[in-house]
Amino acid sequence: MRGRLLGLALGLALTIGGAQAQTGYQIDVTTTYQTAPGPGIDFGTQGSPDTGYALITNNGASTFTGMITGSGTAVGGTDVFVTTGPGFVLAPGATVKLGFGPESSNQGGFNTDGPGAPQFGIQLSINGDFTLGADTENKLLQVFDKDIHSGVPRTNPFGAVTDAYVLQGGDPFGRDTGDAYETTQANGHFQFFEKGKSTPEPTNLAMVLPMLAPLGLLIRRKRS
Repeated sequence: MRGRLLGLALGLALTIGGAQAQTGYQIDVTTTYQTAPGPGIDFGTQGSPDTGYALITNNGASTFTGMITGSGTAVGGTDVFVTTGPGFVLAPGATVKLGFGPESSNQGGFNTDGPGAPQFGIQLSINGDFTLGADTENKLLQVFDKDIHSGVPRTNPFGAVTDAYVLQGGDPFGRDTGDAYETTQANGHFQFFEKGKSTPEPTNLAMVLPMLAPLGLLIRRKRS
């Protein structure tokens, strides 16, 4: 009986001490369509004369290390694949800017869901580790252009109403909406967010001992 109780106590302590850390993060994505040179880009290609850009900002307390990518299979033009490469560091307060030139609105749209269906659009992927102090959390965060909204719906020259698809010119079907429309779109916004969570360490006896006290009492009673 005593051995079983001690085993239970040890298992409880190990379970508490072995909990996984949750560092938390806040990554804000902004999509915009501008005439060159647009925002000063870090990766990709400027517009010629205009194109879509994505700005990814770390507004959290944790540091990201990994790879940030924007990719899309074009329906009738040139595929895009813009990446920071592995090992890229995005510290708190920093922004990385991707350019999808030369003209991302003239490629027939990206990542089709089949003939006649609205497209997914360019996909942004953030794949790597978020680190805060001694804690690290691995994450894959992804969002398509169709899900990045400006909050300002407009009717485009083809009669489609949307506040998304900023990177491909503001049309769910990849049609060329014209420079005057594309460059006056409101910026799209999307946020990846996770609240940080403190977890007990293996040496945190302050939490473990109160749970073990009833077991110690049972052992003493058994001896008597």
